[in-house]
Amino acid sequence: MNDRETVDNLIRSKNLTPEELELHRDLIETCRERERQIEACAQETRRNLEKLSHSLTRISERTVSLSRALSRLLDEAETLYLRTLPEEKFYRE
Repeated sequence: MNDRETVDNLIRSKNLTPEELELHRDLIETCRERERQIEACAQETRRNLEKLSHSLTRISERTVSLSRALSRLLDEAETLYLRTLPEEKFYRE
């Protein structure tokens, strides 16, 4: 685990005696197990964020493509409207 203090590092820094280690053995093992669970969750979160990022990128690309297509469609619809407009309703300067 990057830039996080691990259970083993904390234990080493406290210079616990063998008796203290034995006294807190259950707590230490519980903490180590939770540390493993946290790391697994962190990895899964990173993978999910990568997937989300890729999905959002695809959505963005498709939205831009759709916007361009709609713009072209509107231009073509306006052109078609003008071509089908009766001569007497067509304004000219």
